[in-house]
Amino acid sequence: MRPPTRFAFPCTHAAPPGYITPDRETGIGKLTDGEIARTLRYGVSHDGRALLPFMPFANLSDEDLTAIVSFLRSGAPIRNAVPKQELTLLGRALLALLIRPRGPDGPPPAVSPSGPTIERGKYLANHVANCLMCHTRVNDLGKTIRPSFAGGNVFEEEKGTFVTPNLTPDRDTGRITAWTEDAFVLRFRSGVGPEGSPMPWKSFGNIREDDARALYRYLRTLPPVHNPIDPPKKEVVAAQ
Repeated sequence: MRPPTRFAFPCTHAAPPGYITPDRETGIGKLTDGEIARTLRYGVSHDGRALLPFMPFANLSDEDLTAIVSFLRSGAPIRNAVPKQELTLLGRALLALLIRPRGPDGPPPAVSPSGPTIERGKYLANHVANCLMCHTRVNDLGKTIRPSFAGGNVFEEEKGTFVTPNLTPDRDTGRITAWTEDAFVLRFRSGVGPEGSPMPWKSFGNIREDDARALYRYLRTLPPVHNPIDPPKKEVVAAQ
């Protein structure tokens, strides 16, 4: 999923998504497992540069981090030269002065929680599925300016404006407050969302039932946050 438009970064050229395949010239074929793991966990590229904080995977379990690296190694190498991102002077200044590598919040777990549990849901929502980043309002440097999962991030897409909904169980403004657990599971496993939505509904259609139930059960434990979306944006979301 692309970052919300409020988390913009000055650049003169935005590079298209690159292939993450074992190609030695244009992919990750020359990188060691340790270099790939460091990028995911600490936001540091193989050449030591701090990366923009778009991938919140610092708190992955050792088990899942190893599985991701193994999966990336398993694909067929595809040669696809991707243009390098060119930052403006302001972008370079921000990267040099304000962007710092961010590691795990604490010692990462060796094994991730399992089963349809609140603990599993918390792990998925905060560290794997990117729910936290997209459904939490942040400023231009990625700092939280609204309570977690209260929604409000704006995505400008070709199909229109999308605003991430409030996922907390607030009675008046929570998007899924009235949903049953079965309805939540069915919604995700359908794999279908609003046309043009930045959320990867098709990919989420492959979610395991236990994981969907874990997410629902965790979201129900969040403190309710009253966060009404202004009428024009609310209307777009509701219509979609």
